[in-house]
Amino acid sequence: MNYKAPNTSDWQGRQSSQQEYLYQRMECLNLSDLKDSTNPSFGILGYAVDEGVRRNQGRVGASKGPQSFRTSFGKLANHFDPSVQLFDLGEIHCIDKNLEQAQEYLAESVYKILNNGIKPIIIGGGHDIAYGHFKGIQKAYPNMTVGIINFDAHLDLRPFDQGAHSGSPFNQIATEVDDFHYLCIGFRKNANPPSLLKRADELQVQLIDRELSTIQHLDQVFESIDSFTKKVDLLYITIDLDGFADCYAPGVSAPSPLGFDVDFSLACVKHLMSKGKVISVDLAELNPAFDIDSRTSKLAAALTYHIIDSWK
Repeated sequence: MNYKAPNTSDWQGRQSSQQEYLYQRMECLNLSDLKDSTNPSFGILGYAVDEGVRRNQGRVGASKGPQSFRTSFGKLANHFDPSVQLFDLGEIHCIDKNLEQAQEYLAESVYKILNNGIKPIIIGGGHDIAYGHFKGIQKAYPNMTVGIINFDAHLDLRPFDQGAHSGSPFNQIATEVDDFHYLCIGFRKNANPPSLLKRADELQVQLIDRELSTIQHLDQVFESIDSFTKKVDLLYITIDLDGFADCYAPGVSAPSPLGFDVDFSLACVKHLMSKGKVISVDLAELNPAFDIDSRTSKLAAALTYHIIDSWK
């Protein structure tokens, strides 16, 4: 089966008689048991898949990302309002290297989560997560224009003639929608061959390159974000952890010392969440096989904390 149910034993931390840590707030819930939620609710779903990374000739290991994330996230201090509900919704797995099937399962899962009034936070896994994730949003909101904001060094607009992979999700999406809106923040020219820049130009992709992805240029970045946001009804945010400098995120499939920093990403996330259009979020390429002192999983956990704390 593509689905693995959540397990309460995955959530551990410092003992406390009160709910002082997030592991004590987490409720494990099967996807089959979802019900409409009226309280602010966030569903964490693992995408334990790195077949797309393998197909894209990357370093495998991101299938263990969701489990590493739980270890780090559960240890964080709890400052959320008691009305906030946090759900662990389990994991999606890839069976017999059938990536396309895993993406279809993810799409149906995202659709179901959204349909129950829960805000999805999907933890990957390779960046092929984006195709299934977007398809689920599209099914839940068929009459809405969904803008994609990708924090990433890579455009992920590669061809997929031989099948989907971690470098192709946004090209796949572009071929299936009539109104394609895509903003890539942290793009690195030397990490994308000319053919991908040509494809980005054809699709009118908006780019904020790595040199501008700094605290010093926030006003300019926010102007670009605001201009993009005005054109769409909803926002889907996807954060590829390999967009960060490898001093912050060594545990990814394609590390680089030339990425953006944590303060920049947090400022952007807070600004985006203030727009009231964010519908779903994922974090991709968490690869604990290459992590150092759980640095990357701790970053993913901290980002998720700030996302939940500022989600309007």
